Amino acid sequence: MIDIVVNGQPMPWGSDKDVKTLIIGTLNYPSDGGRFVVALNGELLPIEKWPSTILNDGDIVDVLGAITGG
Repeated sequence: MIDIVVNGQPMPWGSDKDVKTLIIGTLNYPSDGGRFVVALNGELLPIEKWPSTILNDGDIVDVLGAITGG
């Protein structure tokens, strides 16, 4: 078990688990990646890299939603 931070909140996380599992499986965001982006340790992470990016102890994940309006 490792500890990560998701949107400013500490979260225990299983080792050897990827970003896709976190975003879609645990946080229940849509699998198409629409209207939100994911940053890992302050760097935007393209959706294509989610399955191959394994989270490590101390990683900081931010899910940022798009807001429309005028």
